[in-house]
Amino acid sequence: MEIDDLFVNQLFPNSDFIHYNPFPGDQELGYLRETPYGEIFDVLLSSATATNLASYPVILLAGDITFDAPFISTLEQALQSGTRVLMQSAHQAALGTAFTTLTNAGYVEVLPLWTNSVRQSLRLLMNRSFPLPILPIPAPPRQSPIGSA
Repeated sequence: MEIDDLFVNQLFPNSDFIHYNPFPGDQELGYLRETPYGEIFDVLLSSATATNLASYPVILLAGDITFDAPFISTLEQALQSGTRVLMQSAHQAALGTAFTTLTNAGYVEVLPLWTNSVRQSLRLLMNRSFPLPILPIPAPPRQSPIGSA
């Protein structure tokens, strides 16, 4: 239910085209959806490499995850590279003592449970900003005026 709510209601609102397709003439059109946040989400499996995970500023863990030793090591390496990891309290409990290993490696945040007051359902994300790194954009080089020496 958590994954369904995350995708259908939070990241891609009004995208439940399994039960309702507003584009009966073009089946693919209904699945090419943008998010209210822009094209900023990728879905990765726990088999992703540390290098791959480290290329993301923030990783949101969702759903039932098996935290085996290789995946914990991958998360640890991504954290050491500066990636931030957001998780639920169920993930923290599933990690056991490995949670401390991850928190020692970098920024890990356990998100509070939040209930959507309209839908009366638990939500993975609440309406708030996550701490993302802001990278400065360098100014373009100044060009000298034409004809000046």
